[in-house]
Amino acid sequence: MLSDNLVRSVERHADRLEKQWARMIQEHPATTSYHDLDDEELEGTIREVYRHLGEYIEESHNSDQMAQLFINIGIQRRKQGVPVHELVFAINLARRNILNYIMEEETVLSALAWHQVNEFWYRIMSFFDENIYFVLLGYNQDVDDTRHMTDQISKFINAFTLGALPEVEKEYYSH
Repeated sequence: MLSDNLVRSVERHADRLEKQWARMIQEHPATTSYHDLDDEELEGTIREVYRHLGEYIEESHNSDQMAQLFINIGIQRRKQGVPVHELVFAINLARRNILNYIMEEETVLSALAWHQVNEFWYRIMSFFDENIYFVLLGYNQDVDDTRHMTDQISKFINAFTLGALPEVEKEYYSH
């Protein structure tokens, strides 16, 4: 894809982006529950995403692994007492951090370059939108339920691809 070079740029500068995101989270008035969390813990949360972004947004990525990563983030934040609205806001800041980086670092000189940025932004938006679902799924599940739920993840992932609700056990929708 045209935007692959932008994805690789994010991966190469993941250290910087991790630190920026942690600072954004700890300073933003909409994420007060995060203000007392350790920098290393926050950076570790987003590290996997930023460093392996290309793998996760490619068609060939391991969707089950990605979904489980985000489910685990949801579980962890619930245990830490982070309100769900702050959790979603933190995810939006992670996405915004990437766009800010691209807009600051990449000079748009041609229509082709502008198309690359647009394509990149669409891929990033889709990635984070899909994974907000998995974070909230983890946030709202009991830890014991997640082991059984992992059998259903591929059905949820296919729903995003097909744009239809997967046939999963009704118990997931009754919680």
